[in-house]
Amino acid sequence: MKKRPDLYEPYLIELLNLFCERGVALQQNSGPAQLSVLANLIDRLSAQLLPIDALLSHKDFRPHEAASTDLVAQFRNTWFLCVLFQLTALDQPLDTLTEWRAAVLRRIATKTPPLVLEETQDFASSAIEFNSVIRHDYATGVRIFAIPMSQI
Repeated sequence: MKKRPDLYEPYLIELLNLFCERGVALQQNSGPAQLSVLANLIDRLSAQLLPIDALLSHKDFRPHEAASTDLVAQFRNTWFLCVLFQLTALDQPLDTLTEWRAAVLRRIATKTPPLVLEETQDFASSAIEFNSVIRHDYATGVRIFAIPMSQI
């Protein structure tokens, strides 16, 4: 990758898109009866943050400085899923899994562009409300059957 910095952004968009596709698939294929399976799938999803972190670790890659609209949307969707699946939860006991995940998320956050572009502020609320990355039926179930990840 160091030899082709022009491919950083397209590759990052693909990695973020893959994370979001798997997050949507996880929502579609899970239910409250499968909590242990869901926890395993969430751990697998969080492992996909590693290549994103590795790409963002390139010092000459600064996506947070002049991000395209598509890149901002992909980052926003990724962060929505991280929150939905409690990858960003601070109340979890620290173990080896959550320690590395927290470190990766911190590094990703430093290179995340603003999630709402200044020129699209009017669009932001409707974009969030009608965002297809968060499935309404799953989000409703999570709200109703909220179980801390530490109990799964």
